[in-house]
Amino acid sequence: MKTIISLALGLTLSLTISAQTILTFKSHGLLPNEKNPMVLTKYVDPGTGGQNVVWDFSSLEATNSFTGNVQNSYSLKSINGFEKTNTVLEEFGNYFFFNATNYQLEQYGYISSNGNISIEYTKPFVKMRYPFSFNSTYSGVFEGKYNSNNKPIGDITGNYQVTGDGIGTLILPEKKSFLNALRIKEVKSYKQKINGNTTSIEEITYRWYVNEHRFPILVLINSTYTFENGQNSTSTKAAYNSNIISSNINNINDDNNLKLEVFPNPYHEKVNINLHIDNKSNVKIDVYDIIGKKVAAIADKPEDAGDLTYNFSAKEIGLATGTYIIRVKVNNKETTKKIVEL
Repeated sequence: MKTIISLALGLTLSLTISAQTILTFKSHGLLPNEKNPMVLTKYVDPGTGGQNVVWDFSSLEATNSFTGNVQNSYSLKSINGFEKTNTVLEEFGNYFFFNATNYQLEQYGYISSNGNISIEYTKPFVKMRYPFSFNSTYSGVFEGKYNSNNKPIGDITGNYQVTGDGIGTLILPEKKSFLNALRIKEVKSYKQKINGNTTSIEEITYRWYVNEHRFPILVLINSTYTFENGQNSTSTKAAYNSNIISSNINNINDDNNLKLEVFPNPYHEKVNINLHIDNKSNVKIDVYDIIGKKVAAIADKPEDAGDLTYNFSAKEIGLATGTYIIRVKVNNKETTKKIVEL
């Protein structure tokens, strides 16, 4: 089945992940029925690679926003022509055609938003291979043909290398911190010959991923163009996810003797939320879906000291089974917990 995908997802909390981030098709592959809101920002220096790196991008400023839309790509059959593809990624009306499997993601084509320009890859570019983690790397070559209004106007040839070049802590605006964030560096060097004119292009893309989020949470792209007359030009793009939800299971600040227990998890009917507070406190508990939309308000009032018990069932409020995030806030301290309803 063919699908249209976009960039990334989410909501505003900090994230700590205990295990190294590993990309698989199941956890990070392009899947249908996903919406991925991103915030556009100004390009900044991507920093260094390596282990235990701290990438501090807390000062990024939003310039605009967009949401990639997901739909069944059979609706695009009239403009497709890429028979080997089963997935289509749509951004700003542009379409990127892929063949997605459990082992890799291959790009076979592109169609511009106005439908006039297309690229048909005779040798596809491998966008990702699974599984992929820190120090993973692969490389290859790609070839394709440019078309304008379905008529050939040129070709494209190049090579690429994709490397898991960094693992560490990523800090985004609003002091959102992500441990064990995996940075992937993608370098594409290619020549495009259109109507007899040749341009050399080097495109370097950095993407940061975490285990609990399907799409990259930060993307930085720098492209350098060298023309036949020797002149150069540069273009940049940058976007981050401002809404990603934490899947952290940490207790709420042990200094306040606050303890949170969520069980059973996964669960079938209801999940129990047990909270202990030593002093009278304002307690707020909300539930969000995996793209950051608030779906339920469980508590929002002052509570006396002691043991408190709440519960949640997606089925009871007409929601589908699946993954949700519980956000618990006690006075000025908060934590979150991922739950799975079966």
